[in-house]
Amino acid sequence: MLVNWEGIRAFFQTVKRPRTLLPHVKFPSFTNVPVGISSHLSNAYCRPVDIRGIVLDKDDCITVPNKNEIPNENLEKLRELQKKFGKSHILLVSNSIGSKKQDPTGEDAAHFEARWEIPVLRHSKLKPLCEQEVWDYFQRSTQIQHPSQLLFIGDRLLTDSTMANRMGAWSLWLYVGVQENSSWMNKLEGKLYQTFQPMGPILPQMNEKDK
Repeated sequence: MLVNWEGIRAFFQTVKRPRTLLPHVKFPSFTNVPVGISSHLSNAYCRPVDIRGIVLDKDDCITVPNKNEIPNENLEKLRELQKKFGKSHILLVSNSIGSKKQDPTGEDAAHFEARWEIPVLRHSKLKPLCEQEVWDYFQRSTQIQHPSQLLFIGDRLLTDSTMANRMGAWSLWLYVGVQENSSWMNKLEGKLYQTFQPMGPILPQMNEKDK
């Protein structure tokens, strides 16, 4: 069993700054994510939002946990987003494939990339502490200029939303996911969200060009 010590350390850091785990928007599942997410966020926060890239989690977001099959409805949504943003602008970041601790050779990541036509980040640190490796990818492979132009989509507040906030990006929480899960972690994160949600999320600093 993989022990995410990075996640554990980040949890204790989050205790001091609980707003760090709060997402900016939430939807039940990946199929509910609007293609026009920039407009959705702009309307929600009454400020210009210009999303140009997406960081996408894998397990219980687009696949059943620890499986590599993408259900047809999720694949259709992925293709819609790729058409909108460009294939290189949607990056899969998962602790189960692509991480050196769980996928040291990168073979699983390579197979997933080839089959589903989506880049998978190879990262040395587990989420939520691989934000620099995420940003390095977008600087190397895209014209994205500022973290506020990124949206993180994931089912975990303590990894996906936390990493987005650490990086100064936007976050979208899939609170149901591919399969409704009643694990202790889901219950814990649900309680954390209910407890801290009235505080409001940390808003990304605006790109100078968007002001």
